Amino acid sequence: MNITPKLKAERARWLDTYWKTYLSGDLDTWASFIKEDYYNVGGTKEEIWHSKQEILDYRTAMMEQMMGAADFRNSRIEIQAFGDHIIVNDMLTST
Repeated sequence: MNITPKLKAERARWLDTYWKTYLSGDLDTWASFIKEDYYNVGGTKEEIWHSKQEILDYRTAMMEQMMGAADFRNSRIEIQAFGDHIIVNDMLTST
């Protein structure tokens, strides 16, 4: 797969919307990004989810703690081809 500047910009907008809706508490929009068979292994035992419903339940429970408490700055997006798929990494940099 060829990663064009247009594809990179499109994925950057997608990721920006994902994080803005997540951090603002817009769960209806944010949930539209999550597949039913979602699986996540995070950095803690509490961040292991086996389905869309599990991540939505967790996000709902954590909403009060997260809304307005975080934002993204100095984000750098890297996109790599992986067969017919792409991997999008959003990294926060210190500069």
